[in-house]
Amino acid sequence: MTLQEEYILIVEDDPDSQDALAMVLEGVGHPVVCASNGREALEQLHREPEACLIMLDLMMPEMDGWEFRRLQKDDPKLAQIPTIVVSALGDSDKRPNGDVVGYFTKPFDAQKLIEAVAKIC
Repeated sequence: MTLQEEYILIVEDDPDSQDALAMVLEGVGHPVVCASNGREALEQLHREPEACLIMLDLMMPEMDGWEFRRLQKDDPKLAQIPTIVVSALGDSDKRPNGDVVGYFTKPFDAQKLIEAVAKIC
């Protein structure tokens, strides 16, 4: 797929959570692309680096959210893309250290998520 505009990349392995995020974001007019793990997300970003935001789960197979963030931040072309974490992890000790622009615990509040995204995209 070739996109003609900025998009939001949803990196989420759970199909129900992926669908819920996509439905909320597309419902307010944001084009979205989905990846099921960090490796797919990096491949997508190398093909289409114009993402205005990454919505990132932390616990995923193949490449989890922490490894994805490490590789994203090490890549100058991808490091500037803002990232919001949407995770079932509620324990603040397990959250990424202040290097994300937002953190939502599942199940997420759709209105608060829309407001956070509106400030970025």
